[in-house]
Amino acid sequence: MRVIVNCVPQTGHIMPLLPLAQAFIARGDEVLIDSGANAADAVSSRELSILAPTQLDTTAILKSEPEIPLCEPDH
Repeated sequence: MRVIVNCVPQTGHIMPLLPLAQAFIARGDEVLIDSGANAADAVSSRELSILAPTQLDTTAILKSEPEIPLCEPDH
């Protein structure tokens, strides 16, 4: 399974999600962490990889996975 962990790049927001990301990796899943530079230290200290927002187009990834429902924002 492919998992995207998306979070505000602040330590208090990203830290609770890291054990979940590690659990997915431990069971053989592919995990992408989509956050900002402020979260890089917390993520890399757990031997996880972080992608800067400009490197990952979350919407494009979700649209490429038809089994994942995507809610478009109302404008």
